[in-house]
Amino acid sequence: MNKRIKLTIACLLLIGTFSSICPEDFFNITTKAYAAAATYSLANNGELKSLEIKSTENKSLDLYDYYNGQKKNLTDEKEYYITLDEKSNGLKVLAECEGDDYVVKVFESDKKTAIAHEVGEEMSFLKGMSAIYIRTYISKEAFERAKDKEDISNCVKTYKINVNKAEIKDTNTNEVNTNELNTNTGSISVDFNKDAITNQWVNKWQYNDASGNPLKNVWLYDKNSGKNYYLQADGAMATGWLKNNRKWYYLGSDGVMKTGWILDGSKYYYLYNDGTMAYNTVIDGFKVGNDGAWIN
Repeated sequence: MNKRIKLTIACLLLIGTFSSICPEDFFNITTKAYAAAATYSLANNGELKSLEIKSTENKSLDLYDYYNGQKKNLTDEKEYYITLDEKSNGLKVLAECEGDDYVVKVFESDKKTAIAHEVGEEMSFLKGMSAIYIRTYISKEAFERAKDKEDISNCVKTYKINVNKAEIKDTNTNEVNTNELNTNTGSISVDFNKDAITNQWVNKWQYNDASGNPLKNVWLYDKNSGKNYYLQADGAMATGWLKNNRKWYYLGSDGVMKTGWILDGSKYYYLYNDGTMAYNTVIDGFKVGNDGAWIN
């Protein structure tokens, strides 16, 4: 029997079993599970009261506390994470701000001279990790003044949306043993992959996801260590210099993403808090060149 058909039958049996045992409680559980709020009713002036991020294929993207973390609703927090399917061309932001004359603008960079996108405007992304910034302004005129003064950071609120464009696996292809479902007694025993090692390091170099598959081409935040890692196309943890989405990162011999000043060979480099290498700028009074190395 086709795997998808098996899974569909199993799910219907599960729902029927729970419904027959406690229909009212089951209904309450399911409505709560799928009522993901896209609004923030306690928003003050200048804060987002609604936010929805969609792919260019018009699929809504969930907000998370990190790429492989927990789902989040819109709150007064100002940083979120989303995963965009690598097959998608890009995304668009749909947002509303509390306050009568306030306006919302979207940027692909946190530079003070970044070009603004309108709400609902589609933006293209390359594979890998990047970010967009949603800024609110007290009025259209306030935004124009900030733009004219080449400081679009002069706004009311700034929201950072971290974007990881990567492969999204189909989790609906697991085998289901329908013989383990007994709707007469109410007993249910479904074992999708009991031998899989999930949500943990398999060895020093590989990390398995919730389905027991190795993470690939994706950043990983390990909550146990509080560190960031990058898993490559073969699933192996990256070390040394890494170019991802046209930006350079440095990961130690233990795979941990580095920040701050580092010494590589005989040259010093500076890595921002998000791990990206600084170049053609001045950090702490020290100038770094186009290659990121400190010019002494």
